Amino acid sequence: MPSNDEGDVRDRLLGELAAALRDLGDLSRPALGAPRPSAAVRALVDAVGAATGGRARLLRRAVDGSYGVVAALDERPLPGGPTPAAAGPAFAFAGAAADELALPISDGGPYPEFVLALGELGAAPGPGERAALELACGVLAVALRNVGLHAESERRRAELLEARATQAELVARLSRDVRGPVTSIIGFARLLEEDDRFPADAREALATVRASGERVAEIASDIDLLSRIELAAVDPQWVTVDLRELVAAAGAEHDHPEPIRVVADPELLATGLGRLVADGRRALAPVRARLENLDEAVVVELRGTGASPADPAAPTIGARLTQRIVERHGGSFRAGSGDGAWWARLILPADPRRIQRRLRLLSVGAPERAGELSEQLRALGFVVEVAAGAKAVRAALPSVDVVVVPAPLAVWSGIDRIPAAQRRQAGWLLLGAARDPGDAWDAVLPAAPQPAELRTAIYAAAAKARQRRGDEGPALSQN
Repeated sequence: MPSNDEGDVRDRLLGELAAALRDLGDLSRPALGAPRPSAAVRALVDAVGAATGGRARLLRRAVDGSYGVVAALDERPLPGGPTPAAAGPAFAFAGAAADELALPISDGGPYPEFVLALGELGAAPGPGERAALELACGVLAVALRNVGLHAESERRRAELLEARATQAELVARLSRDVRGPVTSIIGFARLLEEDDRFPADAREALATVRASGERVAEIASDIDLLSRIELAAVDPQWVTVDLRELVAAAGAEHDHPEPIRVVADPELLATGLGRLVADGRRALAPVRARLENLDEAVVVELRGTGASPADPAAPTIGARLTQRIVERHGGSFRAGSGDGAWWARLILPADPRRIQRRLRLLSVGAPERAGELSEQLRALGFVVEVAAGAKAVRAALPSVDVVVVPAPLAVWSGIDRIPAAQRRQAGWLLLGAARDPGDAWDAVLPAAPQPAELRTAIYAAAAKARQRRGDEGPALSQN
């Protein structure tokens, strides 16, 4: 049984360790709230220095085995710094002063890659304080590891964006190159088809050649338009149109008696509707359309027989094009099939200009996290403010149109605990989701979206929020 003195020492050490663990939470908080891993490392080093009342520096091993102050985490320091002392029970630098402390940020070797150096401490830290510092070094090790992962992720993200832009440009160029020869084939086939010197069966074959060529030309034109939309190179020309006329021109039947006037780009919308109907039409089975006027938005629901042209597993080019055109109008597109029939539901804002005029966005995250995402959103013409945590988000909801939430912060920030009545006030965009998060979000994008994808997703989220509110809530910001 331990003596009273031993028990007192044990209780004191346990008390110091408990206090040290509380200190670790304070030391780790800057690392968790910093916008990038490199900033997290700097914030944690500064926090350790402030907590100890001394001077904290992050050192890295140079090529000659000495240690130098880290200027950039992706660079080695210059040789000639302090060198490790002879092997002992604890890592230390040769000739270190009594109030200096070197804590290895372990990477499994006798001479660590990084060292946390503390100076001007005034007195050697006690066991509990040292335990807290060693635990802080563990957090630093994780943050340093994240620096490398973040750099690799950013490199791959840049490569992905460049590859996607290059792919879109190449596809657009190829589609334009195809259309020239195909147009010539169509023209010559039409001329020969009308020449009475050819027998009837030859003219029928020429008609088949012409029809096939026209289909190829149509596909090439669709690919070209789709690529330009992906590259954000298409600016809609807004005109007030009767949606019934566009649906009828696309080849769908409807019986809506009253005009449904919307502001749209008639050429773009007619192209999308026409391609979708053409891809989904079957012989002797017309495509039916149901139109609904929701005041702030309109619904076009198409139904046909057979497989869906917008089947997520293998959508047609026409379905992809229609989806992008609808999103470019600030609307949303859903489709499905079952029991030998297919359906597609398009929701379009009555006037996309009201939605797309200087939308106010709320980017969820600590203010110092705004950085890159906020700059990207502002570059697209949006007004951006930042809020961290559910309380700040709730306070900002009445004055914003769309809330943009990075996927890693969706749970951490408490967004899921905001009451549904308050969530209805704005559109919600989840950015960087690795899997389908369900129906709680108005729009979802994977990591590294194209500018056009990000913009249309924001428009779609704003349109859905406007449709939800109707006349019950305030209009979208017109700032």
